[in-house]
Amino acid sequence: MLSALLFVALLQPAPAAGYTLTPSLTPLALTGDDAPADALWLAPKKKVTVVLSGPTKLTLTFVGLADKKSKKPVTTGGVTVKVDREAATQIVFAKAVPGLEVTTKATGAVAAAVVEKRDLALGVGPHLLQISPGPGAKHGVGLVITTTPEAVAPPPSPPTAEVTPDTSPAPEVVAAPPPPPLPAGPAPVESTTGAAAEPDIMAGPAATPASAVDAAGYTFIGPPPPLATIVGPRGNDKLLKVSLAEGLELQAVGPGTMVFTIHAHRDPAVQESMQPVIVGVLVDEILIQTLSVDQPPSNELRFEGETYTPAVRVTLRVPVEPGLHRVRLTLSDSAVLGASIRPELQPLAPSEEPSVVSAEMARARDLRAQAPAVETHGNTGVGLLVGGQLPASLGAAGFAAQLDASFPIPVVGRLAAGLSVAFAQVSDSIRYADPRSRSGASTADIRLRTVPILVEARFAAPVSDPFGVEVGAGGGVMLASAAVESGDASANGGLKALGTAVLQTTVLFGIGPGAVLAKVQGMVSQPLNAGVVRNFSPAGVSVTLGYRLTFGGRSGGA
Repeated sequence: MLSALLFVALLQPAPAAGYTLTPSLTPLALTGDDAPADALWLAPKKKVTVVLSGPTKLTLTFVGLADKKSKKPVTTGGVTVKVDREAATQIVFAKAVPGLEVTTKATGAVAAAVVEKRDLALGVGPHLLQISPGPGAKHGVGLVITTTPEAVAPPPSPPTAEVTPDTSPAPEVVAAPPPPPLPAGPAPVESTTGAAAEPDIMAGPAATPASAVDAAGYTFIGPPPPLATIVGPRGNDKLLKVSLAEGLELQAVGPGTMVFTIHAHRDPAVQESMQPVIVGVLVDEILIQTLSVDQPPSNELRFEGETYTPAVRVTLRVPVEPGLHRVRLTLSDSAVLGASIRPELQPLAPSEEPSVVSAEMARARDLRAQAPAVETHGNTGVGLLVGGQLPASLGAAGFAAQLDASFPIPVVGRLAAGLSVAFAQVSDSIRYADPRSRSGASTADIRLRTVPILVEARFAAPVSDPFGVEVGAGGGVMLASAAVESGDASANGGLKALGTAVLQTTVLFGIGPGAVLAKVQGMVSQPLNAGVVRNFSPAGVSVTLGYRLTFGGRSGGA
């Protein structure tokens, strides 16, 4: 499917914006402080596909939307971004602060907002991105896509100038001393509590043109990060203090293996620093893998001159193929205090061959890699419906009210579990043969009351938002009672529990915080035998209309 989409995109002319969207999105007019221009509205539960060609720098600006109902910060949800065939990345938005407001013409709602930005560097060739709002983004997400093409340096051309022989004596040549190598640093600090919690991840880079590097086999791109000292039972250890904003970027020459020793920074006083830190591995600006550093603070290590504590050590290994390659590590937003990292290049012996490890194999090695979000259709919701019910054994319809609940099942996609509890009352008059009456017939009034309690398996059909269709089947129990009055005589057989099966179809229209429901339900039950009422079928057909309030987004749509 991915290859087909890329092939079709390459056959189409490149748009002025530098990318194509499938499907097209509605423009989102935003007003207020820091409101970005040219925003598009990505509705809840919708997915947009972005196709573009590299090399390019891609900037994604997300606007999280939330109801302005509280004076406290409110949650705006998040978004899931999948680049090519790599694992999906979940971005959780910060809470929107009251006072920063936007007016969304697409939804007609006044909302508090928060703006998040992410930059992606895409290499040469076609790329496919898939973006979808997270479960908490019940008002959808504002999206601004900006591309900055990067020029591809042409290969150097051979000299064409005429060469004139020089017959003068050659001057004495004095070789310049080689540059001093970068310190490789001491051996990593061991922790007796974290020896078993050290995951390995391997990733295969791509090739780039060669250039000079340091004698140690790698060099920093830009100024190197400052040093941090970790004090442990085996002495002091020097590592690079890497910040969230800068990350770590190196040039390494292969063949060999880049080994990164990583300590996350933990501080119980900074709650966010206690969360797992996602380390992204990019080789030649291609995202190869992610590693979740979820180790706790070490009981044996401490930083010199710092209040936070290093976490238990994690080692990251990245094979480097022959040639010069750019290796970059990024840190997720939870690394508010940064991380300490020491790089080391382990060259291969002449008799060894570099290992080529695909992204799929690397992902299998990384048991802590962030899994893609499970796609669900529909949301947990509770609805109230009213209407009428027509029992099979009566010729009149009566009143019916129903409480309906729906619970999506993420592991099976479009399936959901449903629970409904209803109450119905139907009254009717029937004539029966009565030899005691002068006319030979009498009239009896029957009042039927039922309470069906049903559990269903429901399937959400793939239709376009904001509409939705659910079909379900299930069963349960029906509590039924029938009272009969004829003249001065009356009889009541009491309450009976009857086994019941149900088939139902529900049409939804998403609006506001939920959806309008129109539900048709057909029921079959055991016959009711109570007193003078014999072989009476209380089940039948009900038609109800109501509204379902959803939690986590709107109902309806594909």
